[in-house]
Amino acid sequence: MFAFSMIPLIGLVGAAVDYSRANSAKAAMQSALDSATLMLSKEAATLTDEQRQQKANDYFRAMLKRPELRDIDVKTPVYGNATGSSLTITVTANVKSDFMGIVGVSQMNLSSSSTVKWGNTRLRVALALDNTGSMSSSGKIGALKTATHGLLTSLQNAATRQGDVYVSIVPFSRDVNAKFDSNVVNADWIRWDDGTDDSWDGSHGTCSKSSYSPRSSCTAQGTCSVSGYSSSQATCSTAGTCSNTSYNNNQSGCSTAGTCSVSSYNNNQSGCSTAGTCSIGNGSYTTQSQCTSNGRCNISGKTNQNQCQNAHACTKSQYSSQSQCTSNGGTWYAGTWTWGSWTPATWAGESWTAATWTPATWTPSSHSTWNGCFADRDQAYDTDNTTPTTVTPATLFFAEQYSSCPVPLLPMTYDWTALSTKVDAMTPNGNTNQTIGLQWAWQSLTEGAPLNMPPIDTSDGIPTKKIIILLTDGLNTQNRWTSDQDTIDQRTQTACDNVKGADIVLYTVQVNTGSDPLSTMLQNCASPYEIEPKGDKFFLLTSSNQVVKTFNQIGTSLSKLRLAQ
Repeated sequence: MFAFSMIPLIGLVGAAVDYSRANSAKAAMQSALDSATLMLSKEAATLTDEQRQQKANDYFRAMLKRPELRDIDVKTPVYGNATGSSLTITVTANVKSDFMGIVGVSQMNLSSSSTVKWGNTRLRVALALDNTGSMSSSGKIGALKTATHGLLTSLQNAATRQGDVYVSIVPFSRDVNAKFDSNVVNADWIRWDDGTDDSWDGSHGTCSKSSYSPRSSCTAQGTCSVSGYSSSQATCSTAGTCSNTSYNNNQSGCSTAGTCSVSSYNNNQSGCSTAGTCSIGNGSYTTQSQCTSNGRCNISGKTNQNQCQNAHACTKSQYSSQSQCTSNGGTWYAGTWTWGSWTPATWAGESWTAATWTPATWTPSSHSTWNGCFADRDQAYDTDNTTPTTVTPATLFFAEQYSSCPVPLLPMTYDWTALSTKVDAMTPNGNTNQTIGLQWAWQSLTEGAPLNMPPIDTSDGIPTKKIIILLTDGLNTQNRWTSDQDTIDQRTQTACDNVKGADIVLYTVQVNTGSDPLSTMLQNCASPYEIEPKGDKFFLLTSSNQVVKTFNQIGTSLSKLRLAQ
């Protein structure tokens, strides 16, 4: 009886040992399979079924260190991307029985499966990247390019279909260059002129008079109709021409000058008003009363009217009697008396023609010569996302010819080649205005003008997350209005608050390779941590090499690769 009872007893003990070995082997198999599935998921979207099968087999066998497993069979991975991406790999194997063979069980069959899901959230990512002059030091611009290329690769790999991930790149300095294509110059959301010299039209053009610039300097110039008085409008206003050229440019003198019909009263209007000419007396009568109280007889020597009218004379003065006169062919005539008549003098005043001032004209340059740079919008539109409209000119984007203009931004796209090319084109130059970089990054996440982000597809129920990553190596130094850091920081903080209020996740990265203080503003700007992954979205870096690591960390966070089961 004891001998017979030993057989099942040994079988039960052996089964426990064999099952323990099998469970240990299966746990190792599952661990290797999970690792292999995670590794393959990063490239699954770009592989064929055969390639996925081969790589799954290679990854799994490289991870597995359990020689007791036999007949390992890595099944063809199952990949799907209908509602987010998933990858499932199943592996079968067996373990030889050491004790259970006694009872006829020669091996134990094992099977494991692992599923990875990712990409169940679409992404729109805006990169606001500092391209200021200080980025040229300590290898920062090179590190930024390397890091951004790596981030783009992570985001591209996270996209299972075209359009799952869009990215925009906004290089910024004091300004942002938004001349991303040749048609932008004709856009109605650009503010070329606000009536000041600071505007593009006010500071770029030609003056009709010499080379005066900007516009106010030009329009202060002009031409006076009287030569020699073109130095200013004020001097021209005192000049003029008089019909008596002796009084040119002397309006008061011209107003008193004139011509009197009695020449002795020329330029003496008051004297002329009392003067005149008498028909008798050959100028001896200088007043009207003298003139009209005296007369003239046609017979000489007769000095009064009575004598005159009683006298006669011959046309041949040598004859004194009528008979002598008429017999010698003369004419005998009676004396006639003519009273003096007075003709008042006439006054002809000189005429004054005031000088005229013709202002110089300012002709703005062709907008085709604009380099594409924009300064901040009018406050407080510089910190928000108001749609630009010509009805409210302050909402338009302020064109400027900034000499340190960065390369043009690239609106939202999944053209990964274009994104990579844009990164390579970045060049450090100019001062720092974090507000405008953040503001244009926000604009790139907006479906309306000026950057017209492609509409978000909501038909399949997959949510879309909007992200801004703001990287800068310095402190705010200049915006459109000021070089005071505190004032600019306040505007940046306001923009940050508005961005986060629009349900956009904001990462901020301060690259501090010098002795700049910690930017508490950038720290406060960052979005708070989420459930996964835990941690602040503000990064303080002290070396260029950390940029690459940080962008890799952010890229991993955004791709949200996770093991489902």
